Amino acid sequence: MSYEWWRLTHGVLSTVVVVAALVHIYLVGYYVDTVWKQALWAGMTLTFVGLLLWTRIVVPSRCCADRGWSPTSWRRGAASPRCGCARTATRDSTSKRGSSPG
Repeated sequence: MSYEWWRLTHGVLSTVVVVAALVHIYLVGYYVDTVWKQALWAGMTLTFVGLLLWTRIVVPSRCCADRGWSPTSWRRGAASPRCGCARTATRDSTSKRGSSPG
């Protein structure tokens, strides 16, 4: 499985699990039996949705649009060995414009 498919699958499954947990919390009603608990859980839910939109849509679109590159415009470079089993990985730009993300 490629990294892109793993990341997409992981993101979708984790979102489904969190949404299922939130639905369960609201349907059981034990943790949302008072107004302040309802407000707290609503705030946490909105925070989760906001962070999800920010990290998956807003940041990548701003980053790519400003620099003319996409997250897939990089290829894996050399991996040099370090102490023990650790390695330092590098990445090389495949962008025709030669721009970098930094």
